[in-house]
Amino acid sequence: MSVPVLNLEIGSNQEAWEDEKAAEVIVKVVQDILANFKPNKRDASIVVGGDHYMRNIVPLMQNRLGNQEIINDKIVIGHMCPSNQVDNFTKETLAEAISKTDVLVKDVIIDLAAVGQHALRLKKIITNAGLEVKYLHKIIVSD
Repeated sequence: MSVPVLNLEIGSNQEAWEDEKAAEVIVKVVQDILANFKPNKRDASIVVGGDHYMRNIVPLMQNRLGNQEIINDKIVIGHMCPSNQVDNFTKETLAEAISKTDVLVKDVIIDLAAVGQHALRLKKIITNAGLEVKYLHKIIVSD
């Protein structure tokens, strides 16, 4: 794809998909986003590891961060790779994610708890690409 894409789901069954009120809400949200869109010029991160919905990165998006370097600035996520796709994470897929991000990608945030035995292989791919490896558990401040 040559343009940014956002995927929104209304539930996960036929009844939810036919919910016209939910569809109207999503349309209004998308219209509001487009009306108020301001392009981002900050550096982006790639996140590796997490469930299908990447719920593990919610604290990043809510700016509950412990690293003083980034505490006053929300992290921009360029691409995400959930745990069920980590087997497919290669230097080629990383290069593709980087090339399809409109801003500079400086690091990859790994959720160690979610990538298991793949951690060392991922770190090697990332560092060989010249990117910094950050670990999710070291960034997020526990509640």
